[in-house]
Amino acid sequence: MSKLSADFYKRDNVQLISRELLGKVLCTNFHGKLTSGIIVETEAYVLTDKEGWKSIEYTHLVPVLIEAIKEQQILISEQESQMQQMQYSLEAELKVLKEGLLNLESHLMTTEK
Repeated sequence: MSKLSADFYKRDNVQLISRELLGKVLCTNFHGKLTSGIIVETEAYVLTDKEGWKSIEYTHLVPVLIEAIKEQQILISEQESQMQQMQYSLEAELKVLKEGLLNLESHLMTTEK
């Protein structure tokens, strides 16, 4: 994990900077305690504690993550099915090629005699 340079933050386009930071892990040291978290797109899940520190209520993200995993699983299953079909197709083509090679070898042997 690399540390961002100070120049990264000196740019004028704040929206571009914020977009580039989305999904990145932020590690901080507050009062001697190392913390980390993911920078999220929305502040919908941001909580402010009594000291004014902001944090994310990750439990609200769980349903969103579960749905994302379900969608990924559907894609994975579809891709596995496609790969299986491709494997069957390749095996059938290989069988035809092997049979053709055997016929060609047989034909060559009869013509050599």
